[in-house]
Amino acid sequence: MIEFLNTCYETTKDFHQIAIYSHAVPIAISLFVAGYVAIKTKFSLVARIFAAFIFLFCLWLAGDLYLWLGQSYRAVIYIWSLLDVVNIAFFIIGLHFFRVLVLNRDTSLWEKFVYIALLGPSVYMTMTGMSIDGFNQVECEAYENTLLTYYKFFVEAVVILGVVHTIIVATGRLKMRVSQSLVPGAALITFFLIFSTTEFWSSVFDVYEINLYSLFILPITLGVIIYSITNLSIFQIRMAGTRLIAYILVILVASQLIFLQNLTDILLSSITLVVTMAF
Repeated sequence: MIEFLNTCYETTKDFHQIAIYSHAVPIAISLFVAGYVAIKTKFSLVARIFAAFIFLFCLWLAGDLYLWLGQSYRAVIYIWSLLDVVNIAFFIIGLHFFRVLVLNRDTSLWEKFVYIALLGPSVYMTMTGMSIDGFNQVECEAYENTLLTYYKFFVEAVVILGVVHTIIVATGRLKMRVSQSLVPGAALITFFLIFSTTEFWSSVFDVYEINLYSLFILPITLGVIIYSITNLSIFQIRMAGTRLIAYILVILVASQLIFLQNLTDILLSSITLVVTMAF
């Protein structure tokens, strides 16, 4: 009997542990933060939009994690074909969140039409099976549609420029304090730039491992966003920023216990976790 090698498992097995950590930790932190903000603000409009942004980001993380761990070629191909449209969607929702947050109003009808128009081409290419051109079974990698890939980068650039424009409008025409728009805006731009830069590098040069390491930085920028907008009273949650940072630290320390195998390391991390929870 001939035994076939499942390359989807073999080509990525050296990265399984770091893939789980780099994806699972941001998912846990992001969902916790989104839920905390939603509950504390009694599910306000801006909190609901923020939750949608976080949900789509976590959906992308979960899909990308399966690409590293999955053993089914069909499932890998299917999930890979969906990631670009999810990517574009959470960028657009991120811009929508920031505009509602800073301008303190819901976006106009024409702005929502622009969001739909930006998302439309990616949805069409995904629904018609054009998002990937083929699949390299030996390397377990999809041949991405070049048009969709570069359209994704175009939308990401538009979103980042949209955040910059919103900051200018808020501090100029609306006379808002610079700190109230610039601090969360800079954090969001950093979040987007790190994500899009590593995505561009991995897509152009087929070095997908770089995404694993960039994901460690994203929870930090997400924490800065939350800390800045809560301490600036935009969400009107008194002292929530400090608590959230503490909770995030607890999650980060606790998540290390999953991957430690040495008894001494486990003991030291457990002590650190207990001390962190006490503080």
